[in-house]
Parts: sequence; C-alpha cells; structure tokens
Amino acid sequence: MMRKIIIILAILLTLNNILYANKTDALKKKQSEIKESIKAKKAEAVETKASITSVRKEIERLDREVRAQSEKLENLNSEIKGLQSSIDENINNIAEIEARIADKKDIFAKRIRAIYTMGDISYLSIILKSKDIHEALSNQAMTQILLEQDKKLIKYISDQKLEVERAKEALVRDKKALDVKKQEEEAANNALLAARQNKANSLAAKEKDLAQLEELTKAEEMESNKIEAAIRAEAQRAAQYQGSYTGGRIGWPLPGHTRITSPFGYRGREFHRGTDIGAPVGTAIVAAEEGKVIFSGWMGTYGQLVVISHGNNLSTAYAHCAKLLVSVGQVVKKGQQIATVGLTGRTTGPHLHFEVRVGGKVQNAMNWVR
Repeated sequence: MMRKIIIILAILLTLNNILYANKTDALKKKQSEIKESIKAKKAEAVETKASITSVRKEIERLDREVRAQSEKLENLNSEIKGLQSSIDENINNIAEIEARIADKKDIFAKRIRAIYTMGDISYLSIILKSKDIHEALSNQAMTQILLEQDKKLIKYISDQKLEVERAKEALVRDKKALDVKKQEEEAANNALLAARQNKANSLAAKEKDLAQLEELTKAEEMESNKIEAAIRAEAQRAAQYQGSYTGGRIGWPLPGHTRITSPFGYRGREFHRGTDIGAPVGTAIVAAEEGKVIFSGWMGTYGQLVVISHGNNLSTAYAHCAKLLVSVGQVVKKGQQIATVGLTGRTTGPHLHFEVRVGGKVQNAMNWVR
C-alpha cells in the first residue's frame, strides 16, 4: 500500500512540474490526443453511416421480397378457397345424386317385388283386362320396357356419381398439393420476415452506436475547447507566477525541532523516501520555500498531506499532518505556516515526514536544507 501511495505522490509531483514548468506543452499534447481521438471517432462514424445506409437498402430489398411473397400467399389462398368451394359443391352434388339413386332404386325394387308377387296372375290380369290379344301383348311389353328403363336410369345416375367422385378426388389432390405449396411459401415468407427483423435489429444497433459515437465526439470536442481555454488561462498564469526558486538550499520545515527519527534511504528492505523529524502534535510546519500549493488533503498512508511546487522542477511534501492550513492553488511564502504535526496515516509517533523531489524524483532532503 505504501508503495502505491508513494507512486501516486511521485506522479502528482511529476504532474506538478509539468503543470507549472511546462504545463502548456502537456495541455497541447492532451489536446492533440483528443483531436486524434475525435478524428478517429468521426472516421468510425462515417463507416457506421455507410453501414447503416447499406443495411437500410438491404431492408428495402427484403421488404420488396416480403410484399411479393405476400402476394403469392394471397393468390394461393384464393386458389385454395376456389378449390375448396368446388369440392364442397361436388360433395353437395354427390349427396343429391345419391338421394336420386336411392329413390330410383326404391321404385325399381317396388316394381320388381310387385311383378314377382303377382306371378302368373299378373299375366292373366293383363290378358283379361286387355281388349284384345294385341293390347295384352303390348301391355306386357310395356312392363318390361319400364323395368329396362329403370335399370338404365339407375346405371346412368351411378355413372354420374362415379364421375363426380372422381372429380372430387382430383380436386382434393390438387388442394393437398396447394396446401403443401402454401406451407413452403409460408416458410419462405417467415424466413424473409426473420431476415428483415435481424436487419432491423442490426440497423437499430448501428444507429445506437452512431449516436454514442456522435455523443462521445461532441463530449471530446467540448473537452478540447476546455483544454484550449485552459492553455490560454495557463499562459496568463505563467506570466503572473513563475516560482521564486532559482537554486541553492531551502529552509528547514520544522523550526526549533531538528531530531531526525528516521533518515532518507533503506530501512531494512524498505526504502524510506523522506526524512522524519520528531516533534509534538500541533507543532507548526512551515513552507521550506516560496511556492504554489498543488495538493492539500488526505493521501493513504501519508495521511494529511501538503505538496508545494517551487518552480524550476522543485517540489516539497509534508506528511502525517494533524491540521492543514492551506488549499490548492494558494501561493505561500517561505517560512509561512502551512500545517501542524500530527499522527495521521501510517505512523508510530508524532513527526513530520518531509520529502524533496526534483522532476518528481525523491532526493535526500538533508542535501537541500540549510
């Protein structure tokens, strides 16, 4: 954990040197990166728009195919409906023919029964009732003719029924074939509808991606504008504050207290990046040199921490403070109180952890103080 905090502090101090020694270059670099990102996103947006156009054309083509397929299905349904109507009509005709056949068969049967019942009496009756032999023979011949006609009529009606049934079977076969074709066409139509839905989903996803790209591009353009404004503001600030440090030794951060409780360097396996100066809780901590506060707050194992940039790539850090008396952006004078000694962060007793960094890299503070 301590190593991570030290790395964060090193980054912070390095950034400070960039911000106050060469901050404009850093901002310009960031702006250049954002512009490159904007350029890439705009190029991606162009590709996405082209893809959207292609998908829309594909959807239009599928819509045309769906319409054509729907017309096929409508025609098939009409044809099937017509066939079904013909089948129903034939079924009704068959029923009527069967009724006629039954009626004729009944008449024919009655005649046959009557002739067999009468037997020889019928012939005698015919002869007695006839005026002469010629009429008797004529009446007998007529009876035979009627029976023959009944048989022919029954056969004719039966033949008609057979013909109608055959026509009905042909219609049923045709209808079954159309039903199969309809199923195939419906399957093709469903496949087209599914393909169209997939394309619609793809289009929606691409439109969403495009909207996100445009939103991100807009956000980056706004950030680029802010950075541009920051560059102008930094130029103005740079003209106002350059830092007073030009070289040489700096002041002692804890007046009246010089006892070193832990020096700079290795402590066993651990490398100690600062110099610990023992002092009671509440002792005044002062700025070792004039500069601008770039950090004032809590930082992990450092506890309450103040970091000051002095210009010329020099920065100092003051850790484990009890109370912080300065804020970020504030310019402090050399010897001005900035905090009080405390026990915050990882510490075994009240003391000031004092660091000196050049270009963000830790130095032995004792080589820099008077």
